[in-house]
Amino acid sequence: MNAIPKPLIGQAVVNVSLSEFETSKTTLLTYYAERVKLKQARFKERLVLVPQIDLARYRLETLIDFVVFHVTLTAPSQFQYLQAFLAPLVTGSVAVHPLDATSSSSKNFAVTFQDPKGSEVRAALRALSGKWKLADDLHVAELEVSCDWYPKDEGEDQLVLLAGVLQKHFLPAKFDFSRHAALPRVAFTALDASGAKKTETLRLIEPKSRRGIYRSSYVDGTTYFGAREDSVFWRIMIKKTNERKSLTDFVALPYEEWRVRMEVNFKTVSLIRIGLRTLDDLLNFKFEKLRKDHFGFYLATVPCGQDNENDPFGRSYGNSLLEAFIKTGVVGVAHAEMRLFEFEQTKAKRHGTPMSKNLNSMKKMLSHRNGSRIAFEKINERIESSLRRLRF
Repeated sequence: MNAIPKPLIGQAVVNVSLSEFETSKTTLLTYYAERVKLKQARFKERLVLVPQIDLARYRLETLIDFVVFHVTLTAPSQFQYLQAFLAPLVTGSVAVHPLDATSSSSKNFAVTFQDPKGSEVRAALRALSGKWKLADDLHVAELEVSCDWYPKDEGEDQLVLLAGVLQKHFLPAKFDFSRHAALPRVAFTALDASGAKKTETLRLIEPKSRRGIYRSSYVDGTTYFGAREDSVFWRIMIKKTNERKSLTDFVALPYEEWRVRMEVNFKTVSLIRIGLRTLDDLLNFKFEKLRKDHFGFYLATVPCGQDNENDPFGRSYGNSLLEAFIKTGVVGVAHAEMRLFEFEQTKAKRHGTPMSKNLNSMKKMLSHRNGSRIAFEKINERIESSLRRLRF
């Protein structure tokens, strides 16, 4: 893998392979290198990699996939009574689960509304509190917000291209690379020795050695950022099924409902942080506030080729970042930059030498919120506009 030579600026520089595990099919996503037009010093002698995809060929919808409320009653009851009472009051589905697993009766319940409508949920919960006395105010315990991209043109290649772009260019704000369980991974369907379907998981980043190990995702799998038990985690996938209960028990969607989906799952800690604790909070919430920290897409920048191959921040450095991007995307570049900086910083301390000019420049770049990345405005603006129209 070579750093990008200056004569190729503005030309197609690399085709990224988007692989499907089940069919072994590969679709090529072409990138062009362009000079960074921003004036900040951290972008000096760097090129931005721009995917060749027309976002106007996709329709975007944002929605609340589900919301979970925790309800505490003054006296024990059984979940099926609450569920039977609530089900006729909403058009979407509702599920009630006791939070005390040791008894058939409970005072504490999780009430999940799927595809919720705010006015219906408000009326249903008000009716619930009128029939059962509540010991405390109910609160929002979990929320999932989704972005669905529908291709306007026929052909699965359009789904694959956009899924690849979203996987390659998403990076959560302040992502914690030190937590191994939170590192990006892909879950996909494989066959065991008997031919039965099973779920396999492949980690896309292994924080080993100076540079790290980077792998490509499968576009027909589900790419995760963050651990499922975290207060917030993300999923990106091509959605062709619904109501999936297992690898073989699901509802196949008609072709016109196939889409690329991004899901953001919020639990209690993150909900409190963004100001969503009560039903009133949810009813009045402006969802566009979520875009910056939770729906952030970026373009990667890499150094131009330089002559001094012995310089850790020269050609070999550019090669490392380009390889990390091709395999894992922007999140791979962010991790590679961090690992390379830590390695060179540790080496300088061990030898008792001051940090070089390049090392100091790298430190300043990494301290910036976006590092060496540039906001992918064409995606970010579409999502923010759609979130602005979303209300509970």
